[in-house]
Amino acid sequence: MLKIFEDLGYKKQICKTCGNEFYSQVDRDTCGDAPCDEYGFIGNPATDKPYDLYEIQETFRNFLKDEGHEPIPRYPTLAKRWRDDVFLVGASIFCFQPWITSGLVEPPANPLEVEQPSIRLNDVDNVGRTGRHMTCFTMGSHTVINKPDNFIYWEDETIRLCHEFFKSIGINTEEITFIKSWWKGGGN
Repeated sequence: MLKIFEDLGYKKQICKTCGNEFYSQVDRDTCGDAPCDEYGFIGNPATDKPYDLYEIQETFRNFLKDEGHEPIPRYPTLAKRWRDDVFLVGASIFCFQPWITSGLVEPPANPLEVEQPSIRLNDVDNVGRTGRHMTCFTMGSHTVINKPDNFIYWEDETIRLCHEFFKSIGINTEEITFIKSWWKGGGN
């Protein structure tokens, strides 16, 4: 278990529905993610006030700026301009692959913040049928490019920043769950 979970009062648990490992400050039977739990925020925001897209982006940007991240402009959504393995930006990290993540080019800032429009078409048949499928979304990203001679932060600080941001917009920390998952870095 990461030390940050212990510091924040989170306990390791196993979801009785999907079997995934997750962390929560309170005892729960399920991990909080769909399909194990119904969406409880639709029409009932978890935040202390409703935010429109521009307000939440500005709040996110300012929070991370105060935490030492330099805001950068978003990239185009057509990744084909700098990558030959994908056509569209599917996540903010796509903007930095392979040139920056490989170390060939320096990042525009480090650490940085970007609100990156992203397009995913892998589940387009489900768009309109559920509340979780869409083709375009904005990914709010706090990104660091660690190098052997310049380590900035990793898991503990990433989780702390997420936790502090959620608290800053009024989300009850007892409602926050962190689900253990592995990401292989696609394209790195």
